[in-house]
Amino acid sequence: MIMPSIQELIAKFYQSDKEHSEESAQAVVDAFLQQETFLIARFPETKQFFISMESGQQTAIFFSERDTFEKFAVYCKEKGIHVDAVEFSKEKRDLLFAELWRCGFTRIMIDFLPAVLNISLFDVFTPPDYSRQPLHFRPVIAPRMTGKILYLMQQVRSGKATGTLELDVLTELYHSPFYTSANIIRVNGKNALQINGHENADGTKSLLIFSDVKEFMAVEHPSGEKPSIVWYPDIMSVMKQGMQTLVINSGSGASLTLDLELLNAAEQSATGQTEDFELHDTNNITITELENVSQELLQALSAELQNYKEVDSAYLLMMKTDAKLRPSYLLVLEAPDSMKNHFRDIFQSIREYLQGQDFECTTADEKFSLLQLTGKNK
Repeated sequence: MIMPSIQELIAKFYQSDKEHSEESAQAVVDAFLQQETFLIARFPETKQFFISMESGQQTAIFFSERDTFEKFAVYCKEKGIHVDAVEFSKEKRDLLFAELWRCGFTRIMIDFLPAVLNISLFDVFTPPDYSRQPLHFRPVIAPRMTGKILYLMQQVRSGKATGTLELDVLTELYHSPFYTSANIIRVNGKNALQINGHENADGTKSLLIFSDVKEFMAVEHPSGEKPSIVWYPDIMSVMKQGMQTLVINSGSGASLTLDLELLNAAEQSATGQTEDFELHDTNNITITELENVSQELLQALSAELQNYKEVDSAYLLMMKTDAKLRPSYLLVLEAPDSMKNHFRDIFQSIREYLQGQDFECTTADEKFSLLQLTGKNK
């Protein structure tokens, strides 16, 4: 008996009704977990797994077949992003999931084109519970911080970093614990940390901190110094004692270097004092005609729109933005704002034909006229 491919199972999921959708999704996950080998996208410049932000969550992209990844790589290249793939065997799957969790991932995407399934990482992996251990004994203490640094450095090296993203990392830093290398000394009968910092080749000094034990162990530390926990106030206190820079995760391919001015900005960002910040954000939006759209989708959408007499005209377009890796379908309606109450019904009527592609709907209004939204598109 020939087993259906993962792509066939994903297609079946999008064709299933609400009653059977959970069962169909589980069939995809089961088939994925039973594969002997699979691929995961990597960003070579940081030597870390590639991060796609899907619905605001850090997402890893898996591939059931090599040719599926190749299509993804071509797609990324067209957006100015270079990726490669790492192959894993089924036996190393749980270790991989644990590493993704350590690096701040919360979702995984199975395949990319023509159809995808996006699920929570925690549907296939249960992270260890370190809550009963003292903080300085936990191997993973700040996965969100690790993830935000990795994503920032990926975007920096892709030329796509924004001021808002940088502020997000600084805010997380303000609230996160870190490991550092320190001597434990006695002061007035109490234990205290003596942090000497790292002397650079140019004579300046840097404070090295790490978001978990693995990052800490990636760097050689002076004899006698042990891993100790520091928070933002500790970091600021040490920095004012002659340190020029702070380096986070210096042994990784995605280390982050900050100076005292940026560290001050971390507190301002975390406490909402950002009115004087100048953010240089870009999120270019390009609206184009459809690319390889299925006739089934067009027919289902046309049939659904016949139910709404208030719709004078409708345009189905493709919308590409810097903030999202994949383009979205954009349905522009020449209709009153009250049509917004029916957007979900429209989505449900065509869901099975979207094959996991994002779908957005809007009406032309005073802010964005029909001509501005559609241009010369059909």
